[in-house]
Amino acid sequence: MLGAIKNIIGLIGIESGNLAGVNVTGYKKKTGSIDSSGDGAGSIGNDLYVKTDNSQGALISTKNKTDLAIQGKGFFVLFDGNAKASFDPNSKLSTLNADKTLVPPVTSGTFTVNGNTVVVNAATDSFKDVLSNISSATGGTVQGYYDAAQNAVTLTNTTGIPGSNVVFGASPSSNFLTVARLTGSAIQPGSSNNNYLTSTDPVGSVNQAQQLYFTRDGSFNFNGDGYLVNNQGLFVGGIDPQTGKLVKIDKKAYDGSGTASDEVHFAPNGILFNDTQLVKEGKQLALANFAQPDGLKGSVRGGGLLEVTAAAGVLKIDRPDKSGFGLVKDQNLEASNSSTVDSLTNLSILQRFFPSTVSALKVSLSLQDDLNAEIK
Repeated sequence: MLGAIKNIIGLIGIESGNLAGVNVTGYKKKTGSIDSSGDGAGSIGNDLYVKTDNSQGALISTKNKTDLAIQGKGFFVLFDGNAKASFDPNSKLSTLNADKTLVPPVTSGTFTVNGNTVVVNAATDSFKDVLSNISSATGGTVQGYYDAAQNAVTLTNTTGIPGSNVVFGASPSSNFLTVARLTGSAIQPGSSNNNYLTSTDPVGSVNQAQQLYFTRDGSFNFNGDGYLVNNQGLFVGGIDPQTGKLVKIDKKAYDGSGTASDEVHFAPNGILFNDTQLVKEGKQLALANFAQPDGLKGSVRGGGLLEVTAAAGVLKIDRPDKSGFGLVKDQNLEASNSSTVDSLTNLSILQRFFPSTVSALKVSLSLQDDLNAEIK
């Protein structure tokens, strides 16, 4: 009986939470029920079962191109600024390939930089060796540098000539430039005319120790560095179509064109299109799916963020246009699926039921006292 009272209080807490979540974007209401296990008055209502109602909330138009809603199942994937792969650039490429640190594995062969042939031997070269090979092949006019903090490669034209560039040749037989995320990079102005280009995304595979978060709240915007983030500054995950790894989403098209001030929109399949750059295609949003989304838990970071537990089952991350992952609707947000009327009605019922349960407990305790007195 005492368990029943505790669980009724729990049900009141659930409905209070649903009431508070009525105006929270993407909120999913919870339902609770109590049952009895065991025999006797003491076991009445001693089990509390809580489920999350993951049904679709209504879509509300906002006219904001970075507001996104999911139609169907799935969750947006978010990660923090520390979600970068890291590796030892002095390790041999063969070792990094074997450890799946580089995705896809680097292949031996050649590529050209400013008309000069650079040779890659994946069996003997380290990642830094290839950067040195670029310098040697170009007579030092192009210098390569790996920044471990940003997990990015930068190639700089050091001639100091106005308009100096870094140009890659067509049809390379080694995929090193692709793995280093350099092929889609656009030249940037550097000091003293030492112009440069840098990796468009972190190099290497996703660090599996990183913290991922999931949400139905698509209230996003582009931050000062040009990346799509939520209102807590977490990066919205995109998916690399070639490797399947998570990447940050910026406004650049895949040919490297685009700036932070450009106008963009998202297609239903999650692909970003840069409208300023003649509607060129850019990165694609990632969505997550779970066998048992009820098994997700609320994050200590708040803001409606969810985290994985074993009860959620296998985490799957893919493109929005894949079966079971839903589609994206831009300029919309998903409203809460919680109802003020339903929550108030349920709270009214529970509040009426609570005193009668307490009275029943008092009667039960009184009878137990009488019984104990008779036994004595």
